[in-house]
Amino acid sequence: MNAQNAASISGAVQDTQKAQIPGARVVAIRAETGDIHETSSDGSGFFSFPVLLPGHYNLKVEKDGFSPQVQSGVQIFTGGTTPVNFVLDPGQVEERIDVQGDVALLQTATSAVSDVIENKTIVNYPLVDRRATQLQRLNGFVIGGGTGSGAYFAIAGGRGGNANYTVDGGTTQNLLQGVPTQMFDLPIDSLQEFSLSVSNYTADQGRSSGGIIQMTTKSGTNQLHGSAYIYYRSQNLQAIPEFAPISPITNKPINAPLSYKLFGASIGGPIKKGKTYFFFTYEGKVETTTSILSLNVPTAAERIGDFSAISTPVIDPRTGKQAIGDNGTLNVLPSSEIDPYGLKLASYYPLPNVPGAAINNNNFAANDSDVQLYNDYVVRIDHTFNERNSIYFRFLAQPDHENTLDVYPTAGTDGYGSLSHNFYYNPSATWNHAFTSALLNEARFTFTNRQGLSISHGVNAAAATQLALPGTNPTFFPGATLTGLAAIGNTSQQQRLQTPIISNEYTDNLSWQRGNHQLKFGVDYRTSADGDLYSPSAGGFFTFTPAGASANSAAGSLANLLLGVVNTASRQETEYLYSAAWSWGLYAQDNWHVNNKLTLNYGLRWDVDSPRYLENNRQNSFDTKAINPVSGTPGVITFSGINGQSRYANNFDDHLFGPRFGFAYTPREHTVVRGGAGILYPGEYDQATPIVLNTGFSNAVTINSPNSVAGTPAFLLKNNGTQGTGLAVFPTISQLTPGYGAVAAPYTAPYIAPQFIAPKRLTGYLYQTNLDLQHEFAGNLLLDIGYLGTFGHRLASPFAESINQITPANLATLANGTATVKPQALRPFPQFSNVQNLYPDIGQSRYNGINIGVQKRYSHGFQYQLNYTYSKFIDNEESRSELAGYPGIDTYTDYYNPKDRFGLSGNDVRNRLIANGVLELPFGRGKLVNVQSGWLNEVVGGWSISGLAEIHSGTALSVIDATNNTGSYSDGVRPNLTGNPNGLSKSRSRAAKTAEWFDTSAFTQNAAYTFGNAPRTFGRGPDLVTADLTLLKRVAIHEQQGIEFRLEDFNAFNHANLGNPNTVFGNANFGKISTLQSGTTGSRTLQLAAHYTF
Repeated sequence: MNAQNAASISGAVQDTQKAQIPGARVVAIRAETGDIHETSSDGSGFFSFPVLLPGHYNLKVEKDGFSPQVQSGVQIFTGGTTPVNFVLDPGQVEERIDVQGDVALLQTATSAVSDVIENKTIVNYPLVDRRATQLQRLNGFVIGGGTGSGAYFAIAGGRGGNANYTVDGGTTQNLLQGVPTQMFDLPIDSLQEFSLSVSNYTADQGRSSGGIIQMTTKSGTNQLHGSAYIYYRSQNLQAIPEFAPISPITNKPINAPLSYKLFGASIGGPIKKGKTYFFFTYEGKVETTTSILSLNVPTAAERIGDFSAISTPVIDPRTGKQAIGDNGTLNVLPSSEIDPYGLKLASYYPLPNVPGAAINNNNFAANDSDVQLYNDYVVRIDHTFNERNSIYFRFLAQPDHENTLDVYPTAGTDGYGSLSHNFYYNPSATWNHAFTSALLNEARFTFTNRQGLSISHGVNAAAATQLALPGTNPTFFPGATLTGLAAIGNTSQQQRLQTPIISNEYTDNLSWQRGNHQLKFGVDYRTSADGDLYSPSAGGFFTFTPAGASANSAAGSLANLLLGVVNTASRQETEYLYSAAWSWGLYAQDNWHVNNKLTLNYGLRWDVDSPRYLENNRQNSFDTKAINPVSGTPGVITFSGINGQSRYANNFDDHLFGPRFGFAYTPREHTVVRGGAGILYPGEYDQATPIVLNTGFSNAVTINSPNSVAGTPAFLLKNNGTQGTGLAVFPTISQLTPGYGAVAAPYTAPYIAPQFIAPKRLTGYLYQTNLDLQHEFAGNLLLDIGYLGTFGHRLASPFAESINQITPANLATLANGTATVKPQALRPFPQFSNVQNLYPDIGQSRYNGINIGVQKRYSHGFQYQLNYTYSKFIDNEESRSELAGYPGIDTYTDYYNPKDRFGLSGNDVRNRLIANGVLELPFGRGKLVNVQSGWLNEVVGGWSISGLAEIHSGTALSVIDATNNTGSYSDGVRPNLTGNPNGLSKSRSRAAKTAEWFDTSAFTQNAAYTFGNAPRTFGRGPDLVTADLTLLKRVAIHEQQGIEFRLEDFNAFNHANLGNPNTVFGNANFGKISTLQSGTTGSRTLQLAAHYTF
């Protein structure tokens, strides 16, 4: 959105005495298609082509009294301005200059910090899944994790996963009320160029706090060209990584089975030469991944209540003594007390299958396969009506299907089996119209329609009908969580039907060349809608703990299941929620070519985002000050459209003005100094909002044990229809009163936990500034040294924050024993089990970074780029997709002490080195080592190698406590810091480090009713060192045809990059490392490929 697919050329025409030549005729001809563009130099000799398709151009300048001059092979890139200057000699003899279009280019016309990756680089690099978004990684100011289509990034101190993505100028970003991520990742064979703008981008580019990514698809040319390819991986091509699962048969580490095939083809060419061109790409992926599971399951005897094989007593709740079976055997539950539904649920467990395994301990092994089928289609059509009018159309499509198989013997009775069926369709059309050579208009419409269906195998399962548990949706199998044992059924999300998901974008840009000012004015309008039928727990969620039954966790939990003693239960199904949002963006930009040394870029953007709303007003909010008529305390749930409540989730923020200013100054030839500043605004919420705020519009119910420590049941499972999740009902409109959901004193069983978006919240913003020096050395070598600062304010949290924490004054009464009421009654809103503020605008951040880059663009068979970045990133609020993976919601601890939230960001990477390169080996006919023999040339010629290498320091660590002992109902708590956690010797063995990465004794338990003094962050996790390589052999079949055989080697040196240690105080693995980092493959992984081109 707001990004342009166009590239541009600007420059000046001078005579040999450096005097400007006005009125010179300048013609630009696109080499690929023959498209002709014409303009004239102005009174200062300046000329510009502001809207051109990327590619190679031949430029010709003519002026009476001067020799015409032609510069051929000028390459221009997406989103960039290429400077081309002419010096004309007096006379009439035409002069031709062959420009090497792929040399390193100084950015003399723009202040934006940006990077363009061209096709030669794109196709040669080893990329998992061959997906374009990973190319962000090459920029020094970018950090990221994950691999392939699961990669994620944060750019230059912006929020994680917050970049704005376009393909051929049309948005591929998620809908407005969703997470602002990329929804279609282009296959490499459809990609011509990849442009990343990191900082100080122009006013027509907006809605981002994490960079602008512009991708340009391949277009047809006057020659028919295309490709066909296949890539293959399996577990046999992968080294066994550290922390690999252990085979229960051989007791040795193994790789999980993998079958991976990526294949596709492309073709492009003329429909009518000089007029109409096409390019089509298809890519498919068939992948079966496997998870090796080791589960705790009960024995056949235990499933019917016979625990005589264990020594720990199992208690009969009726007598309070050790259970005695019908035949007098100890630790056997009496048959008369067995709950029929608990007995049936237990029967769905698989029987142990690991010989010699201890009872209830890793005694069932299985392989769980996940079958994924993806199909991607990319179509592009370009048509020129005449010299004033042209259009191009592109279409993106991805239907996909993913099925994770069941593990338990009866289908639909485990938490693994699920079906995902999705599609994504995105057509976009752009019309370019030239009123005059100086006045150009670009109009674009982009439409997105997609679907996301997630259905567990327990939906419509025969087991659900057979079980027939009262008080649940009869078509859903329930989910049961048992302490110490594997779960029964789906206990996370049983079904979500998200359809339709629609986004529309309308953009119009007017470019006006007025003298040496290149003006641009535009408008951008976007709408989105989402339909959702959300049934996360329609079959009910039930929790069974060992409390009151046994000190043996597994046996006690299973005993309570068989007895029907439910600890907690919940159920939720929403009405059909159809949410919507819209946004406007207005902008003006001027690129003022002051003279041949100085260009100023300045502009202003104004954005307006509508808050979330629903077409049928099915949305709740919360009034923190109104007195509740049921409880007599503050806090009332409100509903859109009722009692004068707005249809919008919050108020409009119409102050989103984003000025931009920058300069590019060339003090001498081959050197440019660039700088600038701007204010950037991301989207409104930074989190998915389609299914939130549904209180009053769902049948949500939660029932808790009145004394879970003693094992008092919330209810008996056989009574679920009348005392449990059978209480779930959809309220009528007449029931949505100010007292809805509240309970009266003494507040013993509050059952509603409303969420809301603060009505007066503001949209976050970032101040961004940069200063940059570029110098071009001989040999097409570019040195770039730059500073970049990003400073965030009022940033949206992606998480919900509880505002129902007991105040410090009331907490003190609990601590000293003077409280006269139960803790629930001391909460600000005791009538509710919790109250959460969604996406509060409380985030602040500070990022400062320096990057030193060296780049040689592809020429003479050689290209490389190297970036070293030193940076520091501080914030007080997590973002999505952080590299550190801090535990829980680590920033939310004491609601009343927000100052303790500041620390190093989870995306703080102090030192980072990223290098990449392509080298055609200098052997073969016409190469440095010239081979004349035909057969020998076939053997030694056509080889090339390419690679990526990354080294970066570890992220900071953050500690939280596994047990919240504050008694305050806070979101979390940290322990006390009483020593130096970073004091352990760095020369210790690797085994010692993985066993205790930091000094765990430095942390101690905080006292009850207090918050620990440990800071949010401490120390550093392990560094990352990785390299990916490609060895490529091209075999020529014909002059324009060839086939490439590729060997790609991910994590080529098989370096095990340790993940961060466990930082949950009180966890058995506290301080230990048991995982690998996500930023690279876990071990050396080979990929074989064949790629035919013509």
